[in-house]
Amino acid sequence: MSLTKINKQSCSRVEHNKLVKSLTDREAELQSLLTKQKLFSKLRDTVLYSLKQLEAHLALPDKSYNSHVEMNDKIPALKATFEQHQRASLIMRQVCQELLPHSESAARTKLLSTVQRASSQWQSVLSRLITQSEESANVISSVKSFSHGLSSLAKELGNVRQSIHGKLPGHHDHLQVLFTIIGINLFRCFFFRS
Repeated sequence: MSLTKINKQSCSRVEHNKLVKSLTDREAELQSLLTKQKLFSKLRDTVLYSLKQLEAHLALPDKSYNSHVEMNDKIPALKATFEQHQRASLIMRQVCQELLPHSESAARTKLLSTVQRASSQWQSVLSRLITQSEESANVISSVKSFSHGLSSLAKELGNVRQSIHGKLPGHHDHLQVLFTIIGINLFRCFFFRS
């Protein structure tokens, strides 16, 4: 066999190996992109679904005191769920950034719009979570304060009655009844509205 022929076959083998390596690398890259695309789709569905669920849990069935108590009890679990969602959302954005350079124009637009929609919904749920948390905490605090005020008033009237040996003048008795009626009606008006 001539040196030229051996040289040609050798070059041909080197080119063949380069081509095989190039194709293998490209296949691995495409496989990686496909895996990232699947991951992005899964994260998108999970993130948007969990945001909807969170939003549903933040809606009070009515504005009653009991609804606020239930909401106040649920807030820590909702915050923990929101933090988990936040991590999933961050991974989704990172995967999107990795996919963008390899996407054509239409796919790039779709990816960015999905991330933008999730981000807007995320901001909305965060705002509702903060607002609802504060509102329920304020209602509970106000009820406790109001209840404490009524107890103090009853105690004060009891002390007055005791200091004059159990007998209150007629107008004091009427005042006590009036304060009690006003207190109950205010309590109902502010904290048991449906």
